[in-house]
Amino acid sequence: MRFHSQHGWACCRSKFCLSSVSCAACKTSSGALIGPGLAGGLIHVLTAPFAIVLDAAAFLLSALLLRRVVSRNDVPHANEGHGVWREIGEGLKLVWQNRTLWGLAWLAGTWQFLHHMQVAVLILFATRDLGLSAGAIGLAFACGGAGCFLASATAQRLSERLGIGNVIVHGLILTAFGWQAFGLIGGPVWAATLALGGAMLVFDFGAVLYGINYLALRQAITPDRLLGRMTATMRFFTVASAPLGSLVGGALATAIGLRGTLLTVGVLGLVLSGAAVMWSPVRRHRTLPAPAAE
Repeated sequence: MRFHSQHGWACCRSKFCLSSVSCAACKTSSGALIGPGLAGGLIHVLTAPFAIVLDAAAFLLSALLLRRVVSRNDVPHANEGHGVWREIGEGLKLVWQNRTLWGLAWLAGTWQFLHHMQVAVLILFATRDLGLSAGAIGLAFACGGAGCFLASATAQRLSERLGIGNVIVHGLILTAFGWQAFGLIGGPVWAATLALGGAMLVFDFGAVLYGINYLALRQAITPDRLLGRMTATMRFFTVASAPLGSLVGGALATAIGLRGTLLTVGVLGLVLSGAAVMWSPVRRHRTLPAPAAE
């Protein structure tokens, strides 16, 4: 599904990796800036089912455009024919034995778990507790798109000044503050809309800042031949935790309410950030290493 994570990142190495990922994120954030507001308007005018049909048509158009991409693979495959299970084992071994990759894996997996706890309840909180319309929610999410754009435009400069590991940790902290802010929103509809938009801006700025540097670092320290196996392994760790987070978020909301769940996610996000500072080797990386050898 995420074509660029396998194909696009294969075209960049350490010297240009951070700028390449930033440029890709900048293009993606343009859609995040426009899409939510457009979706809110379409839902208001055409109702949700028609908006979903248009969304599906946009995915079909994207797939047709991707068919036009020409791919060239210059990486030799010395062990072709050894089977998928051996390749899975190589990916697991690489991530387990590399302290930085393992640190990135547990950070990303835990973050995805918490993020999907929040995703499971945020829209319900906005509609039921705050009384926001689809248009107001779309406007708030468009503010998040602005945060994505700002992060992608400043990620390389911040990484050069603060160090790539520090930016990853600070990005995690900003997402935790965003989660915490979601649970504190209240008041009249206009104020709640502005507050949700501000919280989305902070959250998405931190998430994209963290994501750009996370992708660039894991790309730089992995040998070319193992990039696909590393990506598959890391994606398994992160994606596998997402449905578990949604289940826990829904169950927790049933027990303590939507607002209490969002506040809990914010606190746990700050705990994750503290763990990254204290125990993860990721924070020690100030610059991207040279391209990894076999």
